[in-house]
Amino acid sequence: MTTDELISSPLADWMLECDDEQDVVIGTIGRLVRNLPGYRFPGWSTAEDRRAVSDILLPALKGLRGFKNAYCCEMQELSYEQRRALMVRKQLTPCMAARQDGCHLIIPEKRNIICMVNEEEHLVLHACRAGNSIRETINELRRLAFALESKVNFAQDSRNGYLTSMPGESGDGIQIYTVLHLPGLTISNMMPQVTKAMEKLHINISPYYSDGEDDTGNLFIVYSIPGPEGSTEELMTHYRNVLKQLINRELQVRARLAEEPGLVLADKVARAYATLSHARRLSLQESRNAISVLRLGYLLGMFDWDDRIPPRTALLQLRELDMMLALNTAMRKPEEEAAQPIIRARAARDFLASNSAGLSPQFS
Repeated sequence: MTTDELISSPLADWMLECDDEQDVVIGTIGRLVRNLPGYRFPGWSTAEDRRAVSDILLPALKGLRGFKNAYCCEMQELSYEQRRALMVRKQLTPCMAARQDGCHLIIPEKRNIICMVNEEEHLVLHACRAGNSIRETINELRRLAFALESKVNFAQDSRNGYLTSMPGESGDGIQIYTVLHLPGLTISNMMPQVTKAMEKLHINISPYYSDGEDDTGNLFIVYSIPGPEGSTEELMTHYRNVLKQLINRELQVRARLAEEPGLVLADKVARAYATLSHARRLSLQESRNAISVLRLGYLLGMFDWDDRIPPRTALLQLRELDMMLALNTAMRKPEEEAAQPIIRARAARDFLASNSAGLSPQFS
């Protein structure tokens, strides 16, 4: 598979599936990091060091089950636009996008695993699943780690566990991220309070996007730093409990917003629809925020989608619209930037018209 074929292929299953009927938990991403003994970390290494690490790790990765026909490229082979598109598809981290020679990206055919050689660590694996799938994601990472450890000797010791470039992240080397859609808390201006409360519980929350417009789309990523080796179960129990509280809070706020007098939320939904269906120029930030509000409006009965399709598919198509506009933006060359707002607005109008989208009768 070539890079262009990968970028133009359907999105990975974890991004397409809509397991959460309330559209709160979008997906779970597990991160596993490992390093080789005797080699400098990528941030301090030379091209020769990175190539030596790649010579050890690439054969081991390609020998994993399901990796026979995996996509593989060295970072210096990717153009600026291709890197941007892969970041939009969450198949490349910003750190990896800045890498060059001796750094490799490997993605198996199912595209639910992303392998990066010489990112921040010698080896970084991302396992991605739809919805709230913490247990399944951790098990997948452990399976991959076990398979690799039969072929490669990784740096570790009895006191600190697996060694990493960040001492505080040594231990199991497993980190779990949950992608959340939180329009209710954002519209209510409660995210600053939520962030502070989460910090006290030793859980981090930050904007999902990292493309220079971080405060868009009401999407956030929640994560807990790794702990000492063997502590994953304890940490994940705490993480799941905090996550459950956050999800419940978002649902409570949504219900309160829907009941507020004066049609405040209905007005926001109507304005979001008007922006996407009538605007002639549209920034990526505007489109992301408007699509997020329409997703909330659809769940609360304020916005209608094609009634020939089930609700889960309607939510999926709204998410696909967001991704389509972001990908179109990523693949444009710098000299085409001036035309982007016009192209984006036209694409949004056409997409809504083709899916018979509109305000619900009682709010129109």
